[in-house]
Amino acid sequence: MTFTRAIGWLAIVNGLSQFVQLAAQPFLSQIYAPDQFGLLAQLVVISSIIGIFGTLQIHNYLVLSKSEDEMRRLVSVAVTLTNVVCVITYPLLLLLSTRIFGYVVSDELVGLVCLLLMTQCYGSVQRGIQTATGDFKGMMRYVTVRSVVLIAAQLLFGLRGVEYGLIYGLLLGEIGGLLSVSTKTLSLVRNISISEITSNAKVVFRAHTDFILSGSLQELVALAVFMLPLYLISRLYGNVDGGQFAMAHKMAWAPILLLSQSISPAFMKYASSLDSDALRKMVFLNPVASFSVFIVMSGLSILFVKVLFLAIFDDIWRVSADISVWLFVLAAAYFCSLPYRLCCRIMNRQRIQLYVDTVSLVLLVILFSNYRSLSLMMLVQAVVVIGVIQNIFVSIIAKNALRYYSSDVRQ
Repeated sequence: MTFTRAIGWLAIVNGLSQFVQLAAQPFLSQIYAPDQFGLLAQLVVISSIIGIFGTLQIHNYLVLSKSEDEMRRLVSVAVTLTNVVCVITYPLLLLLSTRIFGYVVSDELVGLVCLLLMTQCYGSVQRGIQTATGDFKGMMRYVTVRSVVLIAAQLLFGLRGVEYGLIYGLLLGEIGGLLSVSTKTLSLVRNISISEITSNAKVVFRAHTDFILSGSLQELVALAVFMLPLYLISRLYGNVDGGQFAMAHKMAWAPILLLSQSISPAFMKYASSLDSDALRKMVFLNPVASFSVFIVMSGLSILFVKVLFLAIFDDIWRVSADISVWLFVLAAAYFCSLPYRLCCRIMNRQRIQLYVDTVSLVLLVILFSNYRSLSLMMLVQAVVVIGVIQNIFVSIIAKNALRYYSSDVRQ
């Protein structure tokens, strides 16, 4: 499948899957209270942050691997890391639940976090394999199955009054996506002995130390910048306001993230094969085009997002409608910076993002430390301003780094 066709088909499949998810949100908002969405947001943030240690960016290096043997080594180490991290996470969450959630949580909730962590890490490895092998059909199948199972389960659990129905639905969606795995993926993960895992770990960490350490640190900071508001608004303002923010976050970010997930694998596969000159000339890396797309997307957000939001949600979600306008602007800024972020990975220049994201994280920590003097809307606006500036700087610095990049020294 060519790059253009892969982009096209992945975009179509992701678009349909996203439509199903977004179309279900008004129904979910009627059968689940806002605080349930706030709790779900907290759990997703926790599992996602810990998940970085469950793969250490090994899944992202798969696309740059030179042979199937190397892929097999990488996969075996990533899967083992996931299992070890999940085992360690359970007792730690039980011990620290009061500090993390603000109250003592049940064993069931802690168990759900660990299961989410495991399935999300496995999903990352699976998508890494599909990207490296060019299995875009498998990726389409994964996205479709995951979305359908997720929404069907959340609706069913909600109608049946199951506690933590949103969380169980998400977990089943992740499992459904994993069960759609191809035989090619299975061949890379089965029949791996303990001795082989140990030797593979030594080879992987010795050969890819810089990518693993700098990439994981960069991803940790970037994810913290992205998800910190989701966690802290629920933690500091309460799960009701947290749920309002989480719903707006879902509606604004879900289409952008799924579109990004469609484009990123094909872009990485194609761009990593280009020489330096061809990479620099890609239309996706034209600053004028990127800025124009951002202006158009932001303008459409200001004009239509709130109106559409209120047309499909009850008045109880009015705060969420106001927030969604701002978050869509931030999502647009991220989308326009995405090609530059992917180029940082191809050039092995994750430090570019790390420096910018670290400054953004510090600013967010300062902002949230003064939350008592800010209304929820003022805080959201400040978060968006910080995020837009962050994405602009990542794009500018990455574009400049491309001028000095040589594919001859690609690792």
